[in-house]
Amino acid sequence: MDASVAVRLVTLRANGLQFGVLEAGSGPLALCLHGFPDSADTWRHLLPALARAGFHAVAPFMRGYAPTSVPADGAYHLGAGFAETVVARDDMAYLDKLWRDWSPGFQPDEHLARVKQSLRQPANLAAALGYYRAAGAPGPADQAPQPTLYLHGARDGCIGVDLARGSERFLAPSSRMTVIDDAGHFLHLEKPGQVNEHILSWVS
Repeated sequence: MDASVAVRLVTLRANGLQFGVLEAGSGPLALCLHGFPDSADTWRHLLPALARAGFHAVAPFMRGYAPTSVPADGAYHLGAGFAETVVARDDMAYLDKLWRDWSPGFQPDEHLARVKQSLRQPANLAAALGYYRAAGAPGPADQAPQPTLYLHGARDGCIGVDLARGSERFLAPSSRMTVIDDAGHFLHLEKPGQVNEHILSWVS
């Protein structure tokens, strides 16, 4: 992380859960949410940049990702068998495979160690995978009307760029899609300077 900006790990309670949250700066809120297989540390390049631009940059470890607690209501229950199998594979080799397949050529070793720390316990991994299980569940019918900046890596091994280009028609008016060359699925870690520049220009 940028040594010139203090990024703090704080603990908050919300909805009956204890959340670990990375935060930096002060001002208008800039909320950074991670997905799977990742953790709040994924925003370590963006948080200081947002803070320097006058934002209160906040990145929670999503519910179920350590150090955030696992929901007791079982909302993310997936079958323990699958979670235990993934955790047991040669130091979570499954996560290594996803990262390397989705961002070919990128060497995520240092960051992957942080991700694995958040997902090492079967309960945390099951909770994280629960987001995908819930993705097909009914939700609000209306799409968010806000203009959206959508960035996509040209070499994304998870969602092909040709498929992603079609998403523009689902975005609100005045939205923008930008493809980042020579980047895969984790473009904010592969090309942090370029991605930060696009985001800061958009939010400012």
